[in-house]
Amino acid sequence: MGAQDCALNVDKNIKFILDGVSFVCKNVRKKGDSMLAKLTSKNQLTLPKSIVNQFRGAQYFSVEAEYGRIILEPVNTNPLSAVREKLAALDISEDDVREALAWSRKKK
Repeated sequence: MGAQDCALNVDKNIKFILDGVSFVCKNVRKKGDSMLAKLTSKNQLTLPKSIVNQFRGAQYFSVEAEYGRIILEPVNTNPLSAVREKLAALDISEDDVREALAWSRKKK
């Protein structure tokens, strides 16, 4: 099974081996889920709203060409906000961070 076949025919994570190399395809979409994106005369793509809505808040994307496909991945251009979001998700307060820094800076 080739990588392109796996990307079109299942709707879950799959593992496969190709020429002795192990691959994992995550969140692979089902065949028929593709939509059209229009390329304008100024090389701008208009993406379908249903796709864009899955990446609310993303303003920048990493762009790669791989095996005849264009791959867009959302990029967080504000790494500090990512740290704050992670701390909030772990329920770590600013006071917790201050205490941890004070503890780590104590002379031994």
